[in-house]
Amino acid sequence: MSHDQATPRIIDYLQGVHGAFLPQQILDVAADQERFQAYEQAIAHAVTARSEAAVLHVGLGAGLLSLVSAGAGASRVTICERWPRLADIDRALGEANGFGDRIRVIEKRPTELAVGADRLGEHNVLVLDCIDCGLLGSGIAATLAHARRSLISPDAAVIPAGATVFAMLIELRTGDICGFDLSAFNRYRWNTGYEPIRLGAEDHKALTAPFACLDFDFGSGIDAAAKTIEVRVERAGLANAVVFWFELRLDERRRLRTGPIVRPSASWPAALQYLDRELSLKEGSRLSIEAAHDTERIVFRTLEPAATRKTFSGVAPAVPHWHFPMLADKGRNQAYEQAIARAVAERPDADVLDIGTGTGLLAMMAARAGAKRVTACEVVPHLAQLARQIVHLNGWSGAVTIAGKHSSQLCVPTDLPRRAGLLVSEIVDHSLLGEGLLPSLVHARAELLDDAPILIPARAVVYAVGVEIYQERLGRFDVTPLNLLRLSRYMGLDLNKADCRPLTAVFEAFQFDFYQREFKPERRLFQVPIVRSGVCNAVAFWYDLYLDRDTVIRTSPGSTIAWEQAVNFFDTQVRVQEGGRLPIGCEHDGRALRFGLELPARGQGRLPTLPERQPAWHLNLVGDQQDVLWQAAELDEELRRMPAARANTALRSIAERAVQLGLDPSMVSDYMTQLGHHT
Repeated sequence: MSHDQATPRIIDYLQGVHGAFLPQQILDVAADQERFQAYEQAIAHAVTARSEAAVLHVGLGAGLLSLVSAGAGASRVTICERWPRLADIDRALGEANGFGDRIRVIEKRPTELAVGADRLGEHNVLVLDCIDCGLLGSGIAATLAHARRSLISPDAAVIPAGATVFAMLIELRTGDICGFDLSAFNRYRWNTGYEPIRLGAEDHKALTAPFACLDFDFGSGIDAAAKTIEVRVERAGLANAVVFWFELRLDERRRLRTGPIVRPSASWPAALQYLDRELSLKEGSRLSIEAAHDTERIVFRTLEPAATRKTFSGVAPAVPHWHFPMLADKGRNQAYEQAIARAVAERPDADVLDIGTGTGLLAMMAARAGAKRVTACEVVPHLAQLARQIVHLNGWSGAVTIAGKHSSQLCVPTDLPRRAGLLVSEIVDHSLLGEGLLPSLVHARAELLDDAPILIPARAVVYAVGVEIYQERLGRFDVTPLNLLRLSRYMGLDLNKADCRPLTAVFEAFQFDFYQREFKPERRLFQVPIVRSGVCNAVAFWYDLYLDRDTVIRTSPGSTIAWEQAVNFFDTQVRVQEGGRLPIGCEHDGRALRFGLELPARGQGRLPTLPERQPAWHLNLVGDQQDVLWQAAELDEELRRMPAARANTALRSIAERAVQLGLDPSMVSDYMTQLGHHT
């Protein structure tokens, strides 16, 4: 398949992804009380100021904001929604609040709306929620231009009325990690556009003060523009990125501002754009920065001819973003280094095997601790090559060999001269088993390790709790239909920041002794005490990872480790009462942990489910999601068979046209990351 053939296939797939998974993002919008209240006040003011308010809503939060318009007394409320499942949800919200006959949903792209064909009258209020973290990436400019031409009156209120963009030059790099130079990993800090970032969770250095750079008046439209700003360098450093955010002027009185450091519930993080040049800046120096936009994307570049151009990877970014904060996790790194040093001291003559080495960090730790021979494997080809470079730059090539293979493909003596006596690995995720830890251990014990190996990690204990992650109201409106979007989902979640209520006692779900030679599937049933009444719709779980007898990494709520907790949403939601017991089933198949409700049959004390029957829109959405997952596997396989350069060309052409195609730039970027991780 050539890149010309691949491009339409990828576009079709991404459209399927958007239709099936964009609805999940409404949950973030509904949880952002500050955003909703600011829009609510501006919409209510605009509606009540008109005797016959006709309101047109466009954007992800349209269903939520249309409730405000209807509740404020608008005579006519229209939602324009391209994606059918989002349109279904908009209708469900209207019906749940008694506005089903007053809110009309039209399934079209905003730029395709036509007064005659869609039986539309003129609107005198336009509400735009088609705004992403980069302000323009959801097509607000084209939507606004079309609306001003044919859908709204000349004196219509446009909400928001305008915006000001702020930016800041930063250093966001990987450098010295535990005394090793990992700066070569920064080649992956690049993107074709921008990406969302919560800067408070990243190890960064602000090099300039925030500065205003672009201003937009949505009432008069959005035209391409560029502006040069001279900024003062407040701190010396190596500038490689710009973080930017915006303040919305909803109307004459009301403002809504995002920022580089945002509250946990904020649905708009800041946007990050990596520069194509790295600048070594001195404190007190001045620098010219150009901020420009073509109505679809804001772009920054430094006007500095003496800059050093970066070396780019093929697909950008070519590694998942979580690699960067993981490498910067000092507590995790120190724990592994302590355990590795003790193990090498215990078996100084043993060969070491590092499974899933990534940058080669743990392999170099073993060599520095005194191991004479370390074999590290990495299945991703470009990461394996990078690990070789990092090991060489740090002077450990004599002791560390990088094998570009999955550990299951390693053989003795072809890849390892003899069986290893020490295994180190970090192929664990927030769910413990999601990266194939147990199968890798079973194969290593059978084929790659000697009879008395030391394993790091050595064991793990998994803890769980039944929780409520559920929202009934947003302001005065009923948003309970949205809770169905959580069902049957699995995700990593920082419980310190999430609106999560524990409803049961914490219980120990599983123990794993990694020295076992095999791991058979297990299933357990717990009658867990209910300590708080509420709606239980998920299990949150975490683990203690024992690297050895003396070193443990805890991922429980309140920990500062880079791993989040995991949440397994049930396939239904039940009301529970304090003092009772909740039957929770726990199982693993060696590759994943799963939790579910073990409800008795109807008439035998069954807990009340909400709702009793899932509506058609949700069943259709689940079917769409399953279809997309099948397509993903097929498309990934097709693209892996293509030369990397062709796959890159196809992906970049789509990324550059994401807004024109009606695609979310961040979702396109996520797919590029997934593909790049395998090429």
